[in-house]
Amino acid sequence: MAGGNSNRMKELTHRRAAAAMPIAGSYRAIDFTLSNMSNSHIRKVAVLTQYNARSLNEHLNSSKWWDFGRKQGGLYVFTPTITIDNGYWYRGTSDAIYQNLDFLKSCHEPYVVIASGDAVYKLSTDENWSLVVPVEEELGVSLQEKGVVKIRFLKNQYESWANTKLIRGSDGNPFLQLDFNNSMVTFATDRYVDIELILNDEVGLKIPNSSIVQKDFYLVPGDYMTKGADGSDGVILERYNEEGNIYSEFLETSVYNYDEENKEYYLDSAALAIGSNIIKPDSQEKYTISRKASLTGVYNMNKGYADFRQINILYQNEEYAIVKSNTRYGLNVYDYIVLEAAAVNDAQFIY
Repeated sequence: MAGGNSNRMKELTHRRAAAAMPIAGSYRAIDFTLSNMSNSHIRKVAVLTQYNARSLNEHLNSSKWWDFGRKQGGLYVFTPTITIDNGYWYRGTSDAIYQNLDFLKSCHEPYVVIASGDAVYKLSTDENWSLVVPVEEELGVSLQEKGVVKIRFLKNQYESWANTKLIRGSDGNPFLQLDFNNSMVTFATDRYVDIELILNDEVGLKIPNSSIVQKDFYLVPGDYMTKGADGSDGVILERYNEEGNIYSEFLETSVYNYDEENKEYYLDSAALAIGSNIIKPDSQEKYTISRKASLTGVYNMNKGYADFRQINILYQNEEYAIVKSNTRYGLNVYDYIVLEAAAVNDAQFIY
């Protein structure tokens, strides 16, 4: 929308539309909106003009900065049209859209973005952003070698991981560039952000995203778990013999996680299924397995086969993740994992 007669700018808009106001020399106010459209991969744009539009039209006709080629979509300029059915200029945003409704219908686009043509701003289209902080040479080199560092935002005490890169100012002094892929919205309006580098916190294990997999498990209440004669974990499973009589036996199972809040174990066993009945130890109470839940993990191959291990992700980007080490059901420092989880099946032997 670039047709408004802005009275707030007084003399500056007596002879030109607000969207045509010069900014930093050769740019115009509308360039910010059009650049944001182009950077957001919006290829078909219509500019609706009205008051004092000559200067604006000349700028739109002479500029190719925004890459709106007609083969990709195009840049269209529409002015109010007097017809038999309509004898008015644009009477506001809604009326301007209504008068050009035929164009919108012919575009067959699923969404329409309506933006002001005289607002000076930069549109953030993702959560990628960076901070730059002064740092001592030795610390900066060390953090760049590690590749990541944990930081705490003092504004809200939120903790996050950042990719690290050592850069230098024009005077040669070292600075640490911290790259994030979350929380942009929280700090977008802050020119300065107070942070704390958490240097003595626990360091996680770095694993490729290709090694991460999701797996479903049976949920079993904690008081239904018991121990076998050899100390192994398991449940008492209700079975039927050939005569149809009920009997019970101990079934050894692997435990992959324990939810302390809900007091539930995550179990996996070929002998379990939805509808199986298990018996509470030293009791006749029964529980029918009816729920599953998924865990995020990797395949450990220390024993020569793919064995699922849960992971707790501390930080993740497009290439890799930092996961907590030495957890009860997770990974330890010297564990071997399958780097391409999609290439193996659970319990598959790996040669």
